[in-house]
Amino acid sequence: MSTDNEQTRAVITAAFHETPRPTGRLVSPVLGVSFEADAVDTALSGLRWPAVPRAVLSETAGGLSSLTPAAFRHYLPAYMIYCVLDPIRADVLVDSIIDLLAPPSESVQAEVVAVLDGEQRAALADALALVAEDVASGAARRRFEARVAGFTAEEREAIRAFGAWVCAMEGEGWEDDPTLSAMTRYWG
Repeated sequence: MSTDNEQTRAVITAAFHETPRPTGRLVSPVLGVSFEADAVDTALSGLRWPAVPRAVLSETAGGLSSLTPAAFRHYLPAYMIYCVLDPIRADVLVDSIIDLLAPPSESVQAEVVAVLDGEQRAALADALALVAEDVASGAARRRFEARVAGFTAEEREAIRAFGAWVCAMEGEGWEDDPTLSAMTRYWG
């Protein structure tokens, strides 16, 4: 493990050491309607973030987006540290965290839509209508703002350190990733 990984882990640990453990249900009632969300709620309930085993982090990574803002703030450091200490096993979790920490962008969604041909657009019309409605109504931005509103200055610094670690791992050309670029612009 490189010193950069250890430094990033240390920054995250120090920044989030006093983050309050959420009470009640950990998944959003709006977003937590899946089996995955229920599994996340059950697996994490009662645990402080440093005590969550890596196996649980791996098993629950897909439900990270369903956490309430308080639960997201509390458990985010465990998921970030898992990525830093074991990036091969964490795999797509790094991308998921970046997605959750980047403000929603119409331009990124427009890029996704632009690559679809007419038949694909027709096949995905309902889903795209929901995405467009989500963006147009501001709901996606409101969910994002609720998710990130509670972070302290020290926790925000740890998120910036995680972003810098991801950029270093990506190497040259990371700026070509619109979501990673949006995340680094937002967090500074």
